Amino acid sequence: MFSKELMKEVKELDQKWLEEYKKYYDGKEFKKTTYSGIPVKTVYTPEDIAHLNYKDMAMPGIYPYFRGVYPLTYQAQPWVNQQATAFGLPEQTKERYSKLSQEGLAGYEGREPVFFMGSDMSHTLGYDSDNPIAKGWVGMTGAAIDTIQDYEMLFDGVALDKRNITLGMFDTCHIALANLIVAAERQGISPDKLHGLTLNMFYRQMYMEIPTFSPRGALRINRDFIKYCSEHVPHFNTVNWATYDVTECGGNAIQEIAFIFAAIIAITDECIKIGLNPDKYLSRFAFHVAAHIDFFEVVAKMRAMRRMWAKLTKERYGCTNPRASKININIKTAGVSYTRQQPLNNLIRGTIETMAAIMGGVTSLWTTAYDEALAIPTEQSAILGLRTQQILLYESGVASVSDPLAGSYYVEWLTDKIEDEATKLLKRIEEMGGWMKCMEAGWFKKEVNREAIAWRRGVDSGERVMVGMNKFTKEQEPVPVFEYPDVEKISIERLKKFKAQRDTKKTMASIAALKKACVDVNEDRAVGLVMPALIECVRANATLQEMMDVLKEVFGWGLID
Repeated sequence: MFSKELMKEVKELDQKWLEEYKKYYDGKEFKKTTYSGIPVKTVYTPEDIAHLNYKDMAMPGIYPYFRGVYPLTYQAQPWVNQQATAFGLPEQTKERYSKLSQEGLAGYEGREPVFFMGSDMSHTLGYDSDNPIAKGWVGMTGAAIDTIQDYEMLFDGVALDKRNITLGMFDTCHIALANLIVAAERQGISPDKLHGLTLNMFYRQMYMEIPTFSPRGALRINRDFIKYCSEHVPHFNTVNWATYDVTECGGNAIQEIAFIFAAIIAITDECIKIGLNPDKYLSRFAFHVAAHIDFFEVVAKMRAMRRMWAKLTKERYGCTNPRASKININIKTAGVSYTRQQPLNNLIRGTIETMAAIMGGVTSLWTTAYDEALAIPTEQSAILGLRTQQILLYESGVASVSDPLAGSYYVEWLTDKIEDEATKLLKRIEEMGGWMKCMEAGWFKKEVNREAIAWRRGVDSGERVMVGMNKFTKEQEPVPVFEYPDVEKISIERLKKFKAQRDTKKTMASIAALKKACVDVNEDRAVGLVMPALIECVRANATLQEMMDVLKEVFGWGLID
């Protein structure tokens, strides 16, 4: 990458620097690591990146898209604001989004702001509001959404063909899409006119202690979902691969990439087996990535992911469609870096993490509100999260140049290091039998737990400093905290009335048909049947839990030991 003459000069300057170093510090070593534990030197020079090939970096918009997926990053089209704040009843969530839209939420070019639809915890686990298990969860950390009627209230007055809709669920996302399709149908809008994405991430047991579908069941539901969307909802991203949660559970940047790429390889191989063309559906995969507090590691991680994805799609799966090789990265600033102590400090953390995402070339961005270590955002803190992005975009100058840190000796070295280590870890996973075997053995969870324990020990010992938490501490600063509306009674009453007014015989017939479709798919007798059956259930006024109960029974549900 550099001439012999230059490298000779570098060595001479390096020797002079070393002499000054010894004179000032008497040879004392200053050992540091990145957030993920990667050892770093005190200074970097051309020697550290001399082995790199500039062709592997290329230019923005050119394969391997290392420096960005478009020729211009934000000069032509700023990143999309993905500020998420759902709570209470559907109409309360819609009201909050209307407010944020008025404050300047930016959508994709030529489209209205993205509508992020998040569900409460009872919905996430597949329970209706009237289930005793859901008591105390209804409307908490998301909206109470049980029926098609709730979706119609949520999207009342929202032109579904003009907005990108983010269905922020996990195991229930396929049911959410079925409801969205029927809600759009009642607006006279066909599925092929819908734009957006589903989280559709059934693999959280890789790193979280939370019940979900069995690994094999999840694989079958997912490939079925991808097949349906590829054929009928072509503008919807089918999976938003949540590497974010790996970081939130204590994993490092290398695990964040390798673990999720292993899952992608597993589902892609399954999709190819049933005749799907990766050139077509891989372009509809997206990534939900964490921007933690280590500024340069976040930038390097995003650049490494772009090149790894481009190589995976082209070299492993033979993709010729450039869209399939361009990774779509949505960033959320890391909630795990926020503290309950001195919560206003989180405004600074969020700004640093937002800037890191921008410098790394993010597609869409969610700045975590400063009070999210305490509750969901108040209206004020939600707007401040949006303002953080707007000030950086319009006032700071960081969005004026594509990949502005390119050529930094440190950033280029760190990017190459993360890619190399993630590639090695991915190879190790494949040597152990691939994602499925590692998942069923609980290996991913053990690895993340090991990292999480090391992180916790570092905080407890003071080796890892968290300002306001274990250093520079003082009495808790009072800040306004969001108070959840008491909506459980209203939601249950609505559900009761909804069930009383429907044709129960028709509903139960649709549930029976869903079960038959699921059994056929689970036993590999057919593919592509689950989503059509779910849509018919929604048309017949089945509730979330009635549909989820069938899926849990057929595809398996629970915790992995």
